[in-house]
Amino acid sequence: MFYIKKKNYLLISIVFAIITAVLTFLFIQNSTNTIKAFSLGDIKKDSSTVFVVKDYEGKVAIFLKNEAKPFVVLDTMTTVLPQEDIASLEKGIEVQGSDALRELIEDLTS
Repeated sequence: MFYIKKKNYLLISIVFAIITAVLTFLFIQNSTNTIKAFSLGDIKKDSSTVFVVKDYEGKVAIFLKNEAKPFVVLDTMTTVLPQEDIASLEKGIEVQGSDALRELIEDLTS
């Protein structure tokens, strides 16, 4: 029978707990980088910023123009939208300014 001293058992437990905590933190950090809580009030009044609204992993997402990662991912699944909207989102819908973005998001999510 294999015997582990109490001190070694405690050390192994601490190392395991640290590894688990680090992996949990990294998983949570990665998840929050792509999906953010969002309301239309979060967007600053700005007429010069160009946004691209498109499908991202089956959901409606807002990108800043020429960015690979979404600015925000909405809870709206693209599969529930009309076929014309789905086709447009696959290509990406470019809008300039926060007012145009708010209007588009309201149209897609209502």
